[in-house]
Amino acid sequence: MLQRILFGALYAIGAIVLFLFGSEMIVCLVVGLLILAGLYEFFNAVGYTVDKKILVTISYVFSALMIYCMYSGRSWNNSCIYFALGLYATVMLIYMVFNHNRIHFDNVAVSVLGTCYVTLFPINIYLLRCDPDLGKFYIWIPFIIAWLTDTFAYFAGRFLGRHKLIPSVSPKKTVEGSIGGIAGAIIIMVLYMLVCEKYFDITPNYIQGIISAIVLSLLAQIGDLVASCIKREHGIKDFGSLVPGHGGILDRFDSVIFISPVVYCLIQFGWLF
Repeated sequence: MLQRILFGALYAIGAIVLFLFGSEMIVCLVVGLLILAGLYEFFNAVGYTVDKKILVTISYVFSALMIYCMYSGRSWNNSCIYFALGLYATVMLIYMVFNHNRIHFDNVAVSVLGTCYVTLFPINIYLLRCDPDLGKFYIWIPFIIAWLTDTFAYFAGRFLGRHKLIPSVSPKKTVEGSIGGIAGAIIIMVLYMLVCEKYFDITPNYIQGIISAIVLSLLAQIGDLVASCIKREHGIKDFGSLVPGHGGILDRFDSVIFISPVVYCLIQFGWLF
């Protein structure tokens, strides 16, 4: 636990320095490297790094292309994004046809869905940070919601947990812990909005903020369970060991990754600020 807290604090400090003082290029580089590291962890977890190297290589190329589009400032409405996604799936399916003795549809499905999950979701973190007006305020929402949900859920489950949530996926998670996580998300969202209003002349909508905190907290917990499903199915405890005390990139950022597209959409619709 001490190691977990220590390295968690160090990574938090690093995130603060990066998102407050880093240029768009530096933020893009760091997010891009985390995406590629997460993609490596994913393919290693599902066992594709040995005998399905072509599928993995094609996936890396697609991921690198998306990172380039991220840095070049192309919006998600840009047709080249959809073209690249369609081309990626088409190439994977064609490769399956000509190598069907060892590459099956489920291999392609796992590769495409996993790559989209690990690549397209976290790109929204960069998009949040690069908002010209309030990017330095938006960027913290997925992190504080995900991590405070996890922290409150841990302690609420440890001291109050009686009823198992989904034991087949995560035996230690409880209903009480889940409720505690939601409560923590509401508290941190209200506090964050109060700080933004008092010190930075930002006028948040508190009702919408609380509703968003509840939704995001639930999704953050689902994101954690998604990662748990993948690990349980493949018999591993962690995706990696890059983050001491926390596991791999996907272990530490699974909830952040899962909710970042939703945070981006909520802000685009004016639900938070």
